[in-house]
Amino acid sequence: MLKLGNNNLTGHIPSSMGYLIWLGSLHLLNNRFSGHFPLPLKNCSSLVVLDLSEKEFTGSIPAWMGNFNGKFIDMVPGDAEITYTPGLMVLILHSNKFNGSIPLELCHLDSLQILDLGNSLEPFPDALVISVA
Repeated sequence: MLKLGNNNLTGHIPSSMGYLIWLGSLHLLNNRFSGHFPLPLKNCSSLVVLDLSEKEFTGSIPAWMGNFNGKFIDMVPGDAEITYTPGLMVLILHSNKFNGSIPLELCHLDSLQILDLGNSLEPFPDALVISVA
């Protein structure tokens, strides 16, 4: 778990974050990062919780986010120990400045329980509007 929220950090998320492939939880909320969605996070495929809320991220939410599914991992090649990572369960991106549509690939996140895109996309896609009868 890496919690760096509320630290007034600015600029772009460093590319070195991509080396944290075993990171399970990343909380960068309420900082002043900006730019497009951070590509280095594509390598952090063990994430269970990702909170990038209250930033100045622009552009679109990348389709590769749909690849953060559960998987079995051979911890040490040739060893009998195999670990299961459950996949992304919490994705919090509210209060950013994304545009475009929500990628359909997010529907492939079998373990996803919380998806918070509030105040991030204008207009909010009709495809996610659910009517209750």
